[in-house]
Amino acid sequence: MLAGRDGDRRIIVDSFGHETAEESREDPIPGRNITLTIDERLQQVAENYMKDRVGSAVVMDPKSGQILAIVSTPSYDPNLFSRRMTASQWAELIENPFRPLQNRAIQNVYSPGSVFKIFLAEAGLAGGYVTPDTKVYCPGYATFYGRTFRCHKKGGHGWVDLHDAIRGSCDVYFYTLGRRMGIEKISETARLFGFGEPTGLDLPSEKSGLVPSEEWSRKVRKAHWYPSETISVAIGQGPLLVSAVQLARGLSGLVEGGVFPRPHLFLSAEDPQSGSRYEYVNQNERRLTIPDDIRTRIEDAMFAVVNEPGGTATASRVPGIEMCGKTGSVQVVGQKDTSKSGSLPLERRDHAWFLGFAPRRDPKVVVVVFVEHGMHGSSAAAPLAKQLIATYFGIPLPEAPAAPQQIASAAPAGNRMESR
Repeated sequence: MLAGRDGDRRIIVDSFGHETAEESREDPIPGRNITLTIDERLQQVAENYMKDRVGSAVVMDPKSGQILAIVSTPSYDPNLFSRRMTASQWAELIENPFRPLQNRAIQNVYSPGSVFKIFLAEAGLAGGYVTPDTKVYCPGYATFYGRTFRCHKKGGHGWVDLHDAIRGSCDVYFYTLGRRMGIEKISETARLFGFGEPTGLDLPSEKSGLVPSEEWSRKVRKAHWYPSETISVAIGQGPLLVSAVQLARGLSGLVEGGVFPRPHLFLSAEDPQSGSRYEYVNQNERRLTIPDDIRTRIEDAMFAVVNEPGGTATASRVPGIEMCGKTGSVQVVGQKDTSKSGSLPLERRDHAWFLGFAPRRDPKVVVVVFVEHGMHGSSAAAPLAKQLIATYFGIPLPEAPAAPQQIASAAPAGNRMESR
């Protein structure tokens, strides 16, 4: 639509190359003026925060699917492609270990870590695997199938129900729920929330991600699925891989009661000559029916993450707005003591996720932030979500501290995840 159509003129020339007649003429058609869904304020906030980090951020309207901001860092100057690029400029782009030509929001997929717990919670309640009052004891670890799996909180959370488990991100609770559900039900849940397939965003080369199952293991790995792997997938580790835009769509579907919007950047186009206008038509679909009581319980637990004592992101609450969220950390390599992650080389540190929405009832905006090797969703990713939600609702916040020079020192991205 931007390019329009070239004109064409056919002429007749003599043997000397002189024009003698015009055989036909077709006038060029100018391209249309296009309006995007991007909110310049939100885009600028996200770009400023992410400029010295490696990662991505997506802000979306959960009802319409309009992308209000989308950032992938490090990035590049697209004007380089509007003229003849030098060999050194091209080499600088393709040899950059951070791969700036990749759009991390749609083309890079990672394990979701603990942000996956909210989707598992919905399926656990809807399928009767747990009730809101089901309690699990967390001493800091649990043993399944002869293997010991640790909780991120050393010493454990004690007795927790679903609300407590989401608020404090208790791994042992979700290990237990994952064992009850099994990999096939977890796989079905992930697909119902849109993981494992492109969202349909109107940008090229969107990746599908990966939803593991017994059939996938037999076909791809030529091996049986081991039950202990299910325990890792239950907290978003292992071979489960998602993109930031998939999480934005999945969360939108959750808070909208099972109606999933198709993310899009195109809003409208106008013909500069005729003035005719074409506008985007919403293409939402219902994937599942989420009962109001289940949705409300998960929303309340995500509110607790940001606003109640013991929540994993209480430093990111927004004054005057009922912001809800979920933090997540993703282990990059197996390590015996995850508490020492901060002392590891940057390229071996955990990745950081945060997804959130506001307000608690009838959400108007959904935010997903991912920071490679950011270690903790609460400290690396949630602060940007806080800024974005505050900006959306026009609430001033103190200036955020400068980011560490992550881009200047990190090793190549794209490591495969291993389960905790």
